[in-house]
Amino acid sequence: MLMTALLFSLCLLSGHTSEKYPTDYFLSPVTGPLRLSGTFGELRSNHFHSGIDIKSRNGQIGEPILACADGRVSRIKVSATGYGKALYIDHPNGYTTVYAHLDEFDPAIEAYVDSHQYANAAFEVDLFPGPGELKVSRGQVIGTMGLTGSTFGPHLHFEMRDTRTEKPVNPLFFGLEVADDEPPRIHELKIYSLNNRLVAGDELKPRIGRIGTNYHLHGDTLEVGHDKIGLGLKTYDLMSAVPNMNGVYAIRMLRDSQLSYSFRMETFSFDETRYINAHLDYAEQVSQRSYFNRLYLMPGNQLSAYEHEKGSGLIAVPDSGTTEILIQ
Repeated sequence: MLMTALLFSLCLLSGHTSEKYPTDYFLSPVTGPLRLSGTFGELRSNHFHSGIDIKSRNGQIGEPILACADGRVSRIKVSATGYGKALYIDHPNGYTTVYAHLDEFDPAIEAYVDSHQYANAAFEVDLFPGPGELKVSRGQVIGTMGLTGSTFGPHLHFEMRDTRTEKPVNPLFFGLEVADDEPPRIHELKIYSLNNRLVAGDELKPRIGRIGTNYHLHGDTLEVGHDKIGLGLKTYDLMSAVPNMNGVYAIRMLRDSQLSYSFRMETFSFDETRYINAHLDYAEQVSQRSYFNRLYLMPGNQLSAYEHEKGSGLIAVPDSGTTEILIQ
């Protein structure tokens, strides 16, 4: 049986910034500090999270929600499930902000909704006001934080979308400040033996130790008896002043100093969100409700959050010697 040692080192990846998004155009949608209970792109059941979840300051409904910039209300949706009471505001710079799970709308918006609910004799409505009907100003109170729709506590689900394509973009690219002095935490590493169709056979969860903000395998090296393997990583990001374990923004894996895998949650389309079931360890998620990022690409996975041309993440184990794996 082929036995080859693999040396693993796990460490932190520094934050990413981009100059292609405006960082001084949008206000925060809340009046207090941003405290997040959910991050953009984090792994959810059957979908990637398309926004950020902003916690209520006191755990109650009623906190004022602000329009982040001048614009017009382009859509109002009221539903007993999903986003509950939600507002969509188009802005002149080509972006749309989305505010979901609201408790109440601004009085003018509420009156507009009431009139259509009465006319339709229905609570649930999906409305598309015309360009001149419902204009809002930067900093205007447009509603209050709630827990309508499918939610387990008072919070604002906030999205930033490209108006033309409707693709959600990570809101933290737009100058919103979040206190974050806490490093991400790595909980478990998984090693899969793979056949030629990339179907996993044996699985191994080696012990991981931590020194400061870096992680390592106990004993540093691991012997494997397979010629092709893939890795899975269970990891979460923490932020200051909140206990929530949120999704990480990016994961990179280097094999012998060469980039082998890169995943980064800057943007994605709703058409590709179901590829999450190829990105994560689906069997583990269904049976254990545990979320492992696969650090290799499954056949047919067309999610745009990878750097395909620089490697698929598969590790072909050499006949002898060691392979060094660095996960950031």
